[in-house]
Amino acid sequence: MNKTLKGWINYFKLAEVQRFAKDIDGWVRRRLRNIKWRQWKRPWARRCELMRLGLSETKAVMIAFNRRGPWWNSEGFMNIALPKSYFDKLGLVRGRG
Repeated sequence: MNKTLKGWINYFKLAEVQRFAKDIDGWVRRRLRNIKWRQWKRPWARRCELMRLGLSETKAVMIAFNRRGPWWNSEGFMNIALPKSYFDKLGLVRGRG
């Protein structure tokens, strides 16, 4: 994935599209949070994982048991549970806008 991201960012730098790197960075991280959300499958597992990642029980229950879809949930509290630093530790390339 890093190769692809680096390629896209470098390609669009040549085209002088300034916001592209920042936009693609945000979209990729949100998509990765979405995938993580889907992996947790059940509300109780989501609650436990969110609490393990540092959310309070109240916030974890609030997000884990809502009826919204994965894309909606990949923002908000998931940004707190899986911040940019989480993906940096995994070695994901960060686009600079």
